[in-house]
Amino acid sequence: IAEKQELLESATIAERLERVYSYMEGEIGVLQVEKKIRNRVKRQMEKTQREYYLNEQVKAIQKELGDGEDGADMEELEKKILAAKMPKEARKKADAELKKLKLMSPMSAEATVVRNY
Repeated sequence: IAEKQELLESATIAERLERVYSYMEGEIGVLQVEKKIRNRVKRQMEKTQREYYLNEQVKAIQKELGDGEDGADMEELEKKILAAKMPKEARKKADAELKKLKLMSPMSAEATVVRNY
């Protein structure tokens, strides 16, 4: 309110225009930052939704191929990771490896290596 009052009390039109201009520049800056944040959040949400959708498709395909029994192994590995009470970095790595393993074909040689790791 004080800023608006100062604007109204400005003696010359040039001074008023200068104040309005600086105020508008500040508002434009704020709006640009908000737009960047909104776009970043939108991209992240789209990426997360896409990953979820693709993971669901992989699960459906594996179920159709008869690889559904492998899901029990994944749950067991996940329980073992939780029970291990490992440090934060090790837990992060173990979760990443489990995620990678879920996306692999259970018959691949790399899946066996990752499972043992």
